[in-house]
Amino acid sequence: MALQRSHDSMDEKLWSRLPEDLMQRVLVFLPIPDVLRLRCVCKAWNSQLSYRRSLDCPISAAVSQALLSQQPYLLCLTAVASHPTIHVYNVSLRKWDVISLSFLPELDEISIIKSGGGLLYLKARVGHCDDTIFLTCNPLTKTWKQLPSVFSENEPYRSGMSSLTSMVCSSEPGRGYRIIEAGLNGLTDLRTKIYDSATGEWKTSGGLPSQVTGFESEGVIINDCLYGVTCLPYKIIKMELDGGSWSEFSPSLPKCAVYPHLVESLGEMVMLGGYDSCWEEGFIPEPTALKVWRLDRSKMEWECVSSLPDEMLEQHLTKNCFDSLKCAAQGASIFISNFDGSVVLVFDLVLNSWTRLLECPSLSNRQSCIEHMFVFNPSLQITL
Repeated sequence: MALQRSHDSMDEKLWSRLPEDLMQRVLVFLPIPDVLRLRCVCKAWNSQLSYRRSLDCPISAAVSQALLSQQPYLLCLTAVASHPTIHVYNVSLRKWDVISLSFLPELDEISIIKSGGGLLYLKARVGHCDDTIFLTCNPLTKTWKQLPSVFSENEPYRSGMSSLTSMVCSSEPGRGYRIIEAGLNGLTDLRTKIYDSATGEWKTSGGLPSQVTGFESEGVIINDCLYGVTCLPYKIIKMELDGGSWSEFSPSLPKCAVYPHLVESLGEMVMLGGYDSCWEEGFIPEPTALKVWRLDRSKMEWECVSSLPDEMLEQHLTKNCFDSLKCAAQGASIFISNFDGSVVLVFDLVLNSWTRLLECPSLSNRQSCIEHMFVFNPSLQITL
């Protein structure tokens, strides 16, 4: 007897009355991209899978729980454009996907500055003038918000040095987020400004040390402190998030470390960078290795835990790319992208192993490259 095709035997009236508690059980086991595509089914589903309903809607709450159970995405932003393309790597499913920002208003040169929780922090130019605006958005709920200007009325945006930016999101639903900007307006203004979504305002905090001329890499938050590596001479400075004051952090960096990047892995401070045994300050570094150091807080000393194998170094990196590496970390996994974004390497701090990430199909033509790399935690329950 021939088997009847499954979709012919489905009673639409029956399935449309599927109990909500059973629907919740099903949703928790679906991959997040599949769940989000369900917003296209009908207006009711689209409403239920948006933030407006997420705090009191059982279906949306089930999806939020599923988001928490899956590992964060690795978010890679390609070259700046009016609406940049975001490539995300789903660590749980080991596959690449694309996030669209087409829901944002028509702006020029949108670029992502930071990712925090389920939000993205962006800046953009308005028209063909020099006006710069800052926004936050949630790609999952397709909502966005323009932030008040971080500058005074007659204060232009200069971006005279590489600033330090961080984004702190509360782990409790509905509690909001904070954005920290240090040295945003160049050497003429070393103040630190903090935006609090609870008040919707920027506040000025402590200033950076006068000798700071910029930052070598992204900042990292560990135990309620923001850490950053300054440009030469390399130093680590820290700011307590509650107090807002800056101070120098000891110990000093290893003498042979060049182009250092700080990341947080399993609650520990980890540093990646080039290694040049002959380097002296004032000379151009010529690193011969990529090393990973871990801060031993009991001794307050840096401990070298691994080096990129020589064969992988020769195959994927060049001597001229160390100053443009991108790094991000989640759990024990530390991601490193080379200068053109064609390769993403992964170091496992627990297994002490190096692997290469599955290549992103959209980047295989080498016509675009990774400008920034962040860890992205999808969320439906964080407020703008």
